[in-house]
Amino acid sequence: MTVSKRIARIIEDSPNASFFVYREPRNYEHFLDLYETVGYGHSGPGELSAWRRRSRATWEKLDNILPGSCTGGWWNREIVSSAGTLPQSERLLWIHSYCMKKTPEAAATLYAQALHSLSVMESSSFEYFVGSYDARSRFTGLFQRPVAGVIPGQLEVKALRCSPANRVLTLTRKRYKVDPISAAKALSIPLLRSEILELLIDIHPSISSLVSSQVFAVIDGESDEVDAVLFVQDTPAELTAFNVYSQVWVFPSDKTAKVQELEDGLRAHSRFAERVLLFLETPSDAYRAGAATIFWRFTPRSSLPELRRAIQTAFWGLFEKIPSLEGERLIKELDEGSSPEKCSFL
Repeated sequence: MTVSKRIARIIEDSPNASFFVYREPRNYEHFLDLYETVGYGHSGPGELSAWRRRSRATWEKLDNILPGSCTGGWWNREIVSSAGTLPQSERLLWIHSYCMKKTPEAAATLYAQALHSLSVMESSSFEYFVGSYDARSRFTGLFQRPVAGVIPGQLEVKALRCSPANRVLTLTRKRYKVDPISAAKALSIPLLRSEILELLIDIHPSISSLVSSQVFAVIDGESDEVDAVLFVQDTPAELTAFNVYSQVWVFPSDKTAKVQELEDGLRAHSRFAERVLLFLETPSDAYRAGAATIFWRFTPRSSLPELRRAIQTAFWGLFEKIPSLEGERLIKELDEGSSPEKCSFL
């Protein structure tokens, strides 16, 4: 058996062994050090210390409500990898804040955490296991979708993530009204990917004290037609890496304006002026300077075995890049482990 397969086998054959720790106040600084290293932290003048302070304050609230919802690979007295698992709605379990240093230990501990996230899903009642990744991130995409073929029943959503920080100002003639509407009304409006809105719309009770939501109709000021529906969540800052919960989901109708035009109209409203906007199913030729293409994948419970195989294949490929001597050393050290506790929202 190759070194890479032996590394994987140790982790796979030890479901009760922990190659990671749960996030808690005594190790917050270690998590923050990792996130700063991989670029999750703010780097502007005076922003870094404020980001660390906000993170600690929010994590204390979250970890008190949902202990065990974020893990870190612990190696030589530092966190070398990280993974989070949180309810995104009553029907969705979402993996977030996945990252690692570029070391064999980090890859091994992240694999253990990925398998742990799957076990959490298997032990829960959620309908879909959800992950998202930047289109430029090849490895993160690999372990959510096989290189060859598809995962049965998996829903894929392509979105354009637009940040206010790099917005290009344009002269917009169109004006929009943004009115709150009920969930039932939102689901009655013909929208692109309305099935995703239906999956998102009900907040899971375990996070209801930290996450609130509201739905809005974006109405053309001249025609009075609905051009889009917004799903908006409000959370404490730094709840996850990149504050994904706070991104505004924009579900266009068939008559929606172009992305730039619609974004300009939304940013004229103070509530959305500084929010990250996530435009779903934008045309293939849609372009907005500074925007990032993001993929979301929703894997149904029935296809978790296929997702597990995709994760295994991706990490096996990563382990094959580890030099033989380093691999042998890693194998020896991986033989030590301890038992993790159960996640509190199961």
